[in-house]
Amino acid sequence: GLPNPLHPDMMQFSLYKASRDHTYPVTMATKPIWWDNAMDLRVAGQFKTWQFGQARHIQRDIARWTWKTKSPRRLIRWLVGTAIAGELYSLVRDAIFGTDTSLVGGLSKEETRTVRETIKRIGYMMARGGTIAMFADFSYGLFDWGLGVTYNTARNIGEFLQDVAYKPSQTDAALRRLFEREIAPGRQFLRGRENIVSKDISLFAKWRKKAWEHAYDKRYPELTDKSGEVMKRVLFGGQKFTRGRDTISYEMTARNITIGDIDDASRLLAGVIKDRKSGKSFGDKVGDIKNSMRNRSPLGHVAKEDRARFYKSLTSREAAEARAFQIEWLRRYKKALVRAK
Repeated sequence: GLPNPLHPDMMQFSLYKASRDHTYPVTMATKPIWWDNAMDLRVAGQFKTWQFGQARHIQRDIARWTWKTKSPRRLIRWLVGTAIAGELYSLVRDAIFGTDTSLVGGLSKEETRTVRETIKRIGYMMARGGTIAMFADFSYGLFDWGLGVTYNTARNIGEFLQDVAYKPSQTDAALRRLFEREIAPGRQFLRGRENIVSKDISLFAKWRKKAWEHAYDKRYPELTDKSGEVMKRVLFGGQKFTRGRDTISYEMTARNITIGDIDDASRLLAGVIKDRKSGKSFGDKVGDIKNSMRNRSPLGHVAKEDRARFYKSLTSREAAEARAFQIEWLRRYKKALVRAK
């Protein structure tokens, strides 16, 4: 036998820890009793198993332990760990999609080194690291909670078939959109490649976001207004627009304009203009294209009469950059439209 055999209690504790402390343990923590006994709760949480498990972990292993021991050691360690994980995620995401949401990125630039912007980026960092568990998913709406990924896949396929039925000529654009929505690594690869080809992806994301924030603050100036809008998003999800015959063409045209591919943009616009089944005149089609151009431009969220106020809210360098990029983006779009005619 062993020279120093383990005590039975120690052996039992070791086996318990070995079976519990791994990534996917089957215990009451990962499969709580209500999962089998309360079918209504099981349906509500069937697509949120990680979120429920994370919430339970926070409540049991962090909050309860901290309250019981009166020691913040575990809480601090957990907050630091989730913050680092969230920041790493933000850095990778920014590199792929050309966005600017990381705390490091914000502190490295003078225009984003403000209290408001820093607090916002810390919020991104903590949410992406799992600090607020399932509550971060509320912004998707209650319908997604009940219907989950199956509903989203069915909706994406339905929109693909709708786009193709409208105009078979836009099948390639519709197929790319479906691919990006359904296959996350594929979307990340394509967006990352675009970001390498053209650094304007980052500029577009930057000014599109700032323009949206300006319009949002103007529309909801009071905290009560913002709270009401958040509750609407919690219940019904983000705003969704009705798709028409040319929606996918407009979406892809804007992306091509951003990366500087005027030839492909003009091809898509030519398909809109030559569409005989739309029932619209040439003038109406060109008018619709110009409306889409303005709405999808970098500063499209800001009304023309409010641009001066928007520029005043920026530093002189930022205002010059925003104005120059907006002008250049519109110039490319108009050039593509001339070719399409």
